[in-house]
Amino acid sequence: MTFMKKEASNIGSKLFLLAFCFMTQAYAFGQEATATTQNSSTVQSSTVTAPDNAAMWYSNPIVWVVGGVVLLLILVALLRGNKNKSETEISRNTTTTTTITDK
Repeated sequence: MTFMKKEASNIGSKLFLLAFCFMTQAYAFGQEATATTQNSSTVQSSTVTAPDNAAMWYSNPIVWVVGGVVLLLILVALLRGNKNKSETEISRNTTTTTTITDK
C-alpha cells in the first residue's frame, strides 16, 4: 500500500510541476505588448547614442571573457577552500568479553 502512496505522491508532484510550467508560460506570454495603431499627425522619436562613438561596455567581448575568468577563479577558490582543512582520523575500538559458566 505504501508503494501506491509514494507513486500517487510522485505523480501529484509531477502534475504540479507541469501545471506550474504552463502557468509560467502563460504569464510570460501575457507580458508581451501588442502593436497599436494610432491615427496621429505628429511623430515622436528618440534615439540613444553612446557619447563620442564609444561602444557600450556590455557589448565588448573582452569584458565577457574577463568576467568569465574572474567567476571561474572565484568558484575554484570556494571549492578548494573545503579541501585545505585538516583531516580528522576516526577510529573505533571494540572489546567484547564473554564469560561462559557450566551449571
